[in-house]
Amino acid sequence: MPLPTKLAIFVTFHFAETRLPYLRTICQEFVNLGHSVKAYLFTNDAQQHATIAAAIQCPELAIEILSPTLLGHPYLLTWCHLATARELFNADPTISHFLYLEDDIRITQANMIWWMQARKKLQKYNLYPGLMRYEVHPKTKQLYSSDVITPAIYEDISKLVLKDGSYAFLNLNYPYQGLALMDRELMEEYLQMPDAQIDKTNWGIREKANQGLTFWNVPSGFQSRPMVGYDVKNQCIDPRCLVHHLPNSYVAKPKEPLGKVALAGIVRVRENPKGSTTTTG
Repeated sequence: MPLPTKLAIFVTFHFAETRLPYLRTICQEFVNLGHSVKAYLFTNDAQQHATIAAAIQCPELAIEILSPTLLGHPYLLTWCHLATARELFNADPTISHFLYLEDDIRITQANMIWWMQARKKLQKYNLYPGLMRYEVHPKTKQLYSSDVITPAIYEDISKLVLKDGSYAFLNLNYPYQGLALMDRELMEEYLQMPDAQIDKTNWGIREKANQGLTFWNVPSGFQSRPMVGYDVKNQCIDPRCLVHHLPNSYVAKPKEPLGKVALAGIVRVRENPKGSTTTTG
């Protein structure tokens, strides 16, 4: 089973009792994401470590709870993991993968296996696998993208297509993942990337913390480096790319522009292609 040999996970959690169930749900998946896993949880409230540990209810998970001092601004909490990640990268060469994610995004073993397999196919193109957040409508139970505002046209977007035409990797216009998953090669590149490159985007300060290499060293013909899997025959996003945004907070708000495009309509087909297409093995 293609899983990371040693995975370091970083989560930031601005303490709120109402969000503890989400944190418990995502943490209980962590032990299934690698052969060896350790999690580092960064929280703003040093007095709540015991409460958080009790809420997680996952004794088999090796987890360290940390509270930064002199934070300055609550939004900076999302960046506190970076110094620890850098330290671990330099001190422990046996760590094969690094995962940073928000405290309400459930990533599963199926996601990780797909990522590992897709990484091998995309690596030579200087691209890497991307995951897509989704939400569940509270009434209809239909699945919606958390981040896509307008559907993509299959013929117009840049993509890599397998030789038999049955599967493709798509370069979507909304590459936000709410997480950053990197192997050692990607992590080394990220740690060497100039800070100014991150500041060039219009993402918010918290969102930029999981931007990773999204817009850095992007190959010609592509808009970003994450690529989402797509079943060409059935015209649907590969479900192994989907990660649940547990609060379903966008889909339930009528005036919120996010969470309004159903997953079934994320990619549409028409003629007159404009995008860049590469056929790959």
